[in-house]
Amino acid sequence: MEQHNRDIHDNRGNLGQKEAGSGKGRSKAGSAGAGKGGIRAMIRTISSLAVIAGLLYVLWYGCMWYLNERIYKDIFERSEASIPEAEIDLEAIGWQYWNDQVLREFQELNPDCVAMICIPGTMLHYPVLQTDREQGSYYLYKDLNGKYNINGSIFMDHRCRLYEEMATLSGGAGMSEGSEISGGPGIPEATENRRPVEHPFNLIIYGHNMRNGSMFGMVRRYTDEEFFNEHPSVYLNYGQEYKKYDICSVITLSADLSADRELFRVYEAPSGEDREAFVKEISARSIYDTGVVPQTDDSYIMLSTCYYGKSNGRVLVVARQDQEFRLPEGL
Repeated sequence: MEQHNRDIHDNRGNLGQKEAGSGKGRSKAGSAGAGKGGIRAMIRTISSLAVIAGLLYVLWYGCMWYLNERIYKDIFERSEASIPEAEIDLEAIGWQYWNDQVLREFQELNPDCVAMICIPGTMLHYPVLQTDREQGSYYLYKDLNGKYNINGSIFMDHRCRLYEEMATLSGGAGMSEGSEISGGPGIPEATENRRPVEHPFNLIIYGHNMRNGSMFGMVRRYTDEEFFNEHPSVYLNYGQEYKKYDICSVITLSADLSADRELFRVYEAPSGEDREAFVKEISARSIYDTGVVPQTDDSYIMLSTCYYGKSNGRVLVVARQDQEFRLPEGL
C-alpha cells in the first residue's frame, strides 16, 4: 500500500513538472508572438511615416514650382494683352514670351536678367539670368528674386558675353573674363559704353530637367526626334537683338568624362581651327540628323540639362543662328 501511495505521489509530481514545463512553453510562445507583433507594428509605423514624408515632399515640391511659375505668369499675361494685331500668326514665334516689354519688366525685377528665351508651343519661355557669383551657378537653386527654390532658374554660363564695352570696339581692353556681370549688361538698349554682341560664337544656357516640363524639362524631350520635328527652333532676345536659332545637333553625354566636358569650354572660338573642331564635334555626336548643317562662321546657342540615361548625364541641344531671320514689320 505504501509503495502504491508513493507511486501515486511520484506520478503527480511528474504531472506537475510537465504542466509547469508546458506553461513555460506557452509563455515563450506568447513572448515570441508578442515580439513578432511588435516588429510588424514598427514596420507599419515606419511605412506610414515614409508615406507621410513622401506626401509632404510632393506638396513642398509643388509649392516651390507654383511660387516659381507665379513670378513669370503676371508679366506674360500683361505682355499677351498688349501685343498688337498683325497679319501673321505671332503665336507661331511665341512673341508674347520674348518681346521687349517682357525683357524690360524682368530686368526691373532683377538686373541679372540678360535675355529672354522661348521655344514656341512648349512650356519653355523664361528670362535668362547671368552672374559671376558662385562661379556662375548662383541661380542653380534660386528663383528670380534670389530666394532658394529647388526648381532654380534658367541661367547663362558666366563666361559667355552678350554685351561688349565700347572700348573693345575701338581696340581697347574691354571686359575681362570673369568680370562682374550682375547689374551691368542686363539692359534692353545700348548705352554710351556698352552694346550687344551681334554674333557671339556659342551661348551656353543651363536649366533643371523638371519632370513636369517646366524649366528645361522640354530640352530633355529633344532625345525624341518627333519632338524636334514639332519644335525645331529656339528664339532669343537680348538688347534688341532678336535671334532665331535652328537646332542642328542633339547630344547625350556624361559630364564625368573629360572629353565630354570639353564642349562646355567652347564659348568663344576666335580661330578657324577652334571653330572647325567645334563644328566637327557637334556634327559627329548628334543622336540623329536634324537636316541643319552647322558651319564654322555660324553663331550657336547650346541648351544643357540633366539626362538620366547616363552617369552624370547631360542632354545638349545645339542650334545655329538663322542669319536670315527678321521680325515682322510693325513689331
